[in-house]
Amino acid sequence: MASNKALLATIISFLLPGLGLLLSKENKVKGVLVFFLVMIADVVSFVVAYTLTLCCIGLFLFMVPVVIHIIAAVHTHDLIVKEEKEGKPIIFT
Repeated sequence: MASNKALLATIISFLLPGLGLLLSKENKVKGVLVFFLVMIADVVSFVVAYTLTLCCIGLFLFMVPVVIHIIAAVHTHDLIVKEEKEGKPIIFT
């Protein structure tokens, strides 16, 4: 079972990718960098998806930020679990 710290970091990273890594001991700079890069990617993908909404592909592009947020949350969970040596990582070993 993962700790409360891993669960909190996962929720934070799902809402604001990268900021959950601030609860990590070693990945604070990486967390801030990921936060800014993902926020830029979210804005760009939204603008492109909104622009291409007239085509069918635009509707699928609205899912890109959701997928990025899920991957960031799982990655953060796995890093925190590895640091604390409690529980098992979900995907990233």
